[in-house]
Amino acid sequence: MIIIPKQSRFFQHISIEVNGAISKIKIPIYCPNPTGNCMPCNIKKNGHDYSVKGNPQWYYCLDCGRQFYTHTCGWYTDFQEEFRNTLVKLFEGGRYNVNQIKAELKCSNSTISRLLLQIVESINSSSLTQLHWALPTPAKVLFVDETFIKIDRSKYWLIVVVNEEKRVLAFELVDNREKDTIMRVINRAIARLPSPFEILVTDGLSQYIGIAQDFGCDIIHIRHIHKPPFGRIIISTIQHTPIKIIRTDIATYTNILDCTNMFYTRVSVMEKRKSVKKDKSMNKKGPGKTGVAKERERRNKRGRPKGSKN
Repeated sequence: MIIIPKQSRFFQHISIEVNGAISKIKIPIYCPNPTGNCMPCNIKKNGHDYSVKGNPQWYYCLDCGRQFYTHTCGWYTDFQEEFRNTLVKLFEGGRYNVNQIKAELKCSNSTISRLLLQIVESINSSSLTQLHWALPTPAKVLFVDETFIKIDRSKYWLIVVVNEEKRVLAFELVDNREKDTIMRVINRAIARLPSPFEILVTDGLSQYIGIAQDFGCDIIHIRHIHKPPFGRIIISTIQHTPIKIIRTDIATYTNILDCTNMFYTRVSVMEKRKSVKKDKSMNKKGPGKTGVAKERERRNKRGRPKGSKN
């Protein structure tokens, strides 16, 4: 990143001290007019602004009539634009290389850390970011995945939910992959949907099986199995009836579209009865049971009778 200095009548002198070494920088002050038609030397001092803390120096451009401060002169605006373009290039595609940033900006690891922290804080606090997370985002398919990250020798999991257009709907850095934790992140994504989703795509983590059934609606659950033998896939149709959940699993391989003749698959059906909440009114004591009913209940009860010996 190179800023070509311009000739000017006025300069700002800045001293930078690092590890006892002092370096002086001479910054030319010229008009920030973006057209570039103003001559760098055609500026003059125009008093101080006493309405601002520090009473900064006013400068006046004789070519365009623009008034500006030292820290808003053309050199700073050019530097900010060049710096912004450099960061956009370094962070292109949502990825960055620390060594490349160090080489491009000629700075240390600590400076890179502070820079990344400032970038993240600026993005999170911007109005565009707030608007992005507030806008409804349509999705027919939810892709959920998690990856582990080590921070200070501790293991964390980054859980991300995206739609079929690769737009991030929700994400969270957590310390476990329990069912309730993953469900919390998915529910945040579902809250942004204007209409229900139809397909859930995950890996073979066992927690996703229970999660897919707990949505309470008919969906298709696709699980990619990342264990040997690789290339396996399980497609489950989940149907909800008033009293049970019916899950039909179709297990096959991911290359079924490579051949035109046939492919092998295994189909299994599992039914799970829904838990029915008991009515509290049924706990009230009713009329006593007859002797015959008690005897029938005693015979049907498993285990040895109370008070008997082995």
